[in-house]
Amino acid sequence: MSPVPCRAVLTSFLLTLASAASDAGAQEFSFRVSELTLPAGAYPRSVLLEDLNADGALDAVTANPHRQSLSVITGTGAGAFAPPVELVTLGQPFLLAAADFDADGRPDLAATHAFSNAVAVVLGPAGSSPARLPEMPAGILPVPVLARDLNGDGHPDLAVANALSGTISVFPGLGGGSFGARRDFPAGSTPVALEAADLDGDRVLDLVAANQSAGTLSVLIGRGDGTFTPGAVVPTGPGPYDVAVADLNADGRLDLVAANGGSASLSVRLGAGDGTFVNAPDVPAGLSPVAVVAADLNRDGAVDLAVASYGESLVSLFAGNGSGSFAGRSDVPTGAGPVRLA
Repeated sequence: MSPVPCRAVLTSFLLTLASAASDAGAQEFSFRVSELTLPAGAYPRSVLLEDLNADGALDAVTANPHRQSLSVITGTGAGAFAPPVELVTLGQPFLLAAADFDADGRPDLAATHAFSNAVAVVLGPAGSSPARLPEMPAGILPVPVLARDLNGDGHPDLAVANALSGTISVFPGLGGGSFGARRDFPAGSTPVALEAADLDGDRVLDLVAANQSAGTLSVLIGRGDGTFTPGAVVPTGPGPYDVAVADLNADGRLDLVAANGGSASLSVRLGAGDGTFVNAPDVPAGLSPVAVVAADLNRDGAVDLAVASYGESLVSLFAGNGSGSFAGRSDVPTGAGPVRLA
């Protein structure tokens, strides 16, 4: 695992459109940057933004594996935050997901405990008496976790990518904060990122994992009952560390973007609508890109990209032109060694 800074730095980007479009037709960015440094536990590994207390303001949560804790930083509105509250965990938390696991109307948290090969849930993390549920065994070195309804029963389920097992573990949510027996499904070598989306147009969620050692993305086709069959294996550049899913070329089909930490590039793969993908030109990025977000950041109707480059301590913004290609990058400095975007 890469080292991370010993404090949490959240940088917000206030974006406006530049007055001129690029040659590729994409609107480039002009922006103002305000940096807000928030105290957290030592060596925070990831950050999640979620309105945990239903007050309309986003709260922040950091996973602090060295302290075996989560830091809950309550937002008070207008970009301000209260002092952090540290919740001791049963293991060393790495990555986070949020969903209402006990159906009480409030978001709960799930965290992978990579070094104890488990995933754990905290119910009501913003309340006065959060409940820490026992760890659930996963595969070897679980890193990313997502919370989605994978079997269509109305309860959020958990999916975890196990980096050293090369598998995806799925835990079906039963409501009330409990989960059913785990099922494992094969991915590629060293899956370190995981997303869920309907990649084949059947209205059922599928999974896609970024396989760092293999240099591939593994597509797992959902059956609608929480189980998955092997799908396409999509080549990327060396060392994909993250993957994002969006309709990059406005054809109604979901596409993939991989942040290739081993090659300073982004791999763009355009979806055919049936769970398969074709290559598009790679996008040059900063040194060691480790996180990517795909969204319409400049509100022009086209999907843009934000990429965190660990090796250069910056976030790069790429304006999309709506056809699956992107204008030249605009760089924004961050704190040392950014590893996640939220």
